[in-house]
Amino acid sequence: MKIFLKQVFFIFSYAVLFYLIYGCSESSPAKDTQNEEITPEIAIDTEIEPQIDVPVEQPQEEPLEISEITEIFDVPAEVDVRPDVPPDGPPPAGNVGDACSTPEDCSGIPAANKQCLTQIGSFVTFEGGYCSASCTSDPECGTDGKCVNIILASYCLKACDSPTDCRTTENYTCGELPSFLGIPGTFCLPAINMGDAG
Repeated sequence: MKIFLKQVFFIFSYAVLFYLIYGCSESSPAKDTQNEEITPEIAIDTEIEPQIDVPVEQPQEEPLEISEITEIFDVPAEVDVRPDVPPDGPPPAGNVGDACSTPEDCSGIPAANKQCLTQIGSFVTFEGGYCSASCTSDPECGTDGKCVNIILASYCLKACDSPTDCRTTENYTCGELPSFLGIPGTFCLPAINMGDAG
């Protein structure tokens, strides 16, 4: 009987040992899988097209047409401006004693009745004309002018201090009037032919 029990115990022990060995060998792969890193599975949608940043085109201003430019910038045409003063010197101012051709050349005289004297009677000839005017007072004669009574009328004459104040190239000089007129002072005048009256 003891021998039988020993055999049973031996068989049972052998079975337990076999189970333990076999069971450990089967369970070890399971332990390895637990220690392995789990890689998450990510689904990639291959149908999605990648988005590319496209720069936004800025609206470009259209260039102005030539007609529009001329409206904005009104460029004046070239103007031929002639000098006010001719190359050979300034024109006569038209004051008393200046040369003239018509009364309109004597605009510097304030008096209304301007005259371009060329001759007085038969004894005075004004070469190149002589700006004057009928007058009653000196202010009517303007610059350097004196209102002088000559025989039956009063005229504006240019007062002077020396011949250089007069038109010497046209035979005018700075001199006194005939003594019988009784007019003091010196004036720019041409030669006066009084005959025997002086």
